[in-house]
Amino acid sequence: MFKALLLLCIAAAAFAVTISEDDHKEAFSKWVLQHEKKYPANENVAMRFELFKKYRNDVFEHNEKAAEGIYTWTKQVDRFADWTDVEKNNYLNYRPTNFTSTPEALAYVPSNADYVDWTQRGAVVNGKDQHQCGSCWAFAATGTMEGCNAIAGKGLRRLSEQQLQDCMFGHVCSPGGGGPREAIDWVKNRGGISGEDQYPYIGGNGNCHDTGSVARVGNTWHVDRNEGAMVGMVQRGPTAAGVNGQSLFGYRGGVVNDDRLDRGTNHAITIVGYAPNCENTGVDCWIIRNSWGSGWGKGGYALIARGKNMIGIGNDAHVALDC
Repeated sequence: MFKALLLLCIAAAAFAVTISEDDHKEAFSKWVLQHEKKYPANENVAMRFELFKKYRNDVFEHNEKAAEGIYTWTKQVDRFADWTDVEKNNYLNYRPTNFTSTPEALAYVPSNADYVDWTQRGAVVNGKDQHQCGSCWAFAATGTMEGCNAIAGKGLRRLSEQQLQDCMFGHVCSPGGGGPREAIDWVKNRGGISGEDQYPYIGGNGNCHDTGSVARVGNTWHVDRNEGAMVGMVQRGPTAAGVNGQSLFGYRGGVVNDDRLDRGTNHAITIVGYAPNCENTGVDCWIIRNSWGSGWGKGGYALIARGKNMIGIGNDAHVALDC
């Protein structure tokens, strides 16, 4: 018994991260400059520093375990390192609603292609950033609609998330909240959506106004809790989906694959492809584009284990078609 406990303590100590206070302070100063953080005069900077320290310790510990092969992905100290739980929760504001899967989506027989990547086929806009707004759902929706129009031969054009945020249900920037399913259907029923150049993203609350339409959606497929059917959807084009965003904070690279991670949906992303044996891990994965800018992850992208509803990615999916 004593020997077992001793081995357990040794294993725990192997992953203990000891970083000096001075090292944290130096890293915090550099991080503040890197991310152009400007704290108001009344901001509790000491509290932000403590949040940064915890985040950084967690990143170091995770990466030590990744180096030992315990995890298949790595983390980094990104722009969220000083955020409170409340701020993160306000940022993760995808609000899924009940719906019935589209029969055509369930009946569709996908090809046997084991690899799809719409970024290599000119159907994905890179590096989108929702900034401080809880508008992930709007970015996921434009992601599938931009892809649909590009695949239809109408060119890859940035569409307006701000129009969706301003004009649908009276949503506001933060805490915001909404769903890509409703957004795609709104554009379909309205007859189109404006371009970002016509209706720019301001990262804040705006007033709904009409600037015309540059892209349309002819049809939509929606799937509820059927990751197998999502393969066919992604073969048709970039697909909006819900995930648990808490697991994506700090992501740097590799394949997110841990069955202990939360599967509750609170964030929306765009699935832009899938692949086998991702990064030689033996794990099949989805390729996703996030809306946290190109400084997050691998240039704004991440790999999520496929076929096991990892972080809830199989809970719901929505694709724009016939554009």
